[in-house]
Amino acid sequence: MRKTIGLLLALILLLGCIPVLAEDAAWVGSHCEEDGFSTRIPAGATVTYETTMGFYGMRIYFDSPGLPCIIIHRRPLEGKFKNPVNYLNNTYREFLEGKFEDTGTNPAKTWEVGGKKLIGARYLYNDRIQVQLIEVRDLGDVEYTALFTSKDQDRALRALDIAVENYLEDELAAGTAADGKDAGTAGGRKLLEPMVPAEGRADLENGTFWADLTQLKSIDAGGYFNAALYLEECYAAAEVEALKPGDRVKTEGAEYTVKSISRDPSRDDLYLLETAEDSSRFQFVLISPPSPDAGDYHLMRNGDVTVYYCTDYRVMLPLPYAFQFAWVDGQDVQLRDADDFLRLLREEILTEEDMTHDLTALQFRDGLVTAIVHAEY
Repeated sequence: MRKTIGLLLALILLLGCIPVLAEDAAWVGSHCEEDGFSTRIPAGATVTYETTMGFYGMRIYFDSPGLPCIIIHRRPLEGKFKNPVNYLNNTYREFLEGKFEDTGTNPAKTWEVGGKKLIGARYLYNDRIQVQLIEVRDLGDVEYTALFTSKDQDRALRALDIAVENYLEDELAAGTAADGKDAGTAGGRKLLEPMVPAEGRADLENGTFWADLTQLKSIDAGGYFNAALYLEECYAAAEVEALKPGDRVKTEGAEYTVKSISRDPSRDDLYLLETAEDSSRFQFVLISPPSPDAGDYHLMRNGDVTVYYCTDYRVMLPLPYAFQFAWVDGQDVQLRDADDFLRLLREEILTEEDMTHDLTALQFRDGLVTAIVHAEY
């Protein structure tokens, strides 16, 4: 059973098999009260709200005030763009030219950012690059601004991609449409579903997965074994915190009606969920850094984190020289090398019935399987 979120991941970390995350590799949820939206930003970023003409909005400084930074501004309904291309190519360009000398412009075109198609232009001035994007939305158009120098371009555009992908208006998070009526499922009830994983989420280069290990007898017959890989279901923080009785929650393919939901009085990072159909103990648990899902929630059922199937992977032998197997039994952790791990499989001390995704985790590093952790019941 997946007794605690991150238990096996923590053990793999202790083994030294996960590379240290880059400073901007972890993301946390952030809410803009002034403009009424939520998104995800780099962990440790400084957030302010600016009212400077042409640069209105929530400003996110990655390190400390200065570059790089991104700005997000949700325009009011009465301020919707009539012609976004004209605004970027003429109105906003002229604004920058009046403010900065020697402003260069790459005209507006369609940009693919955060899984969406936006209208965007690029401006250059004072050794700085500015990317200005417009997302046309029914509840108020959104302007995204990235300000950076050439050396910080990758960091800035990555943060912009994450911010666009995870942008959510408060009205939608609360399950209400623009006309004030409940949105979501029939009868005005909201259906909360796990977030659709971003493209490339199944990181077979440096990812960690729960795993079913199968074809174990093929280690000698074919020089391989198979792994079915799973990841934890992840739910948007704003949507979890807006749940109310009568709404529905989807997990591991089934739907449940919310009977009650409340914050645990002893913990700020935990919501207790009762459902009408099942007596299971459900809990939404806030995800902490350095997880890439930090700021959102995992769902636990009777102490086990819920998961979804990702993909199948064939593990070819020989295993890397640095491979380690951790066998966890209560407080006892036995570390084995690759040869000893394969011996446990050959002698059927560990079988396919043991190596299931509720008890087993697998870690990739640089495209190789470098660690497997297995816990006893």
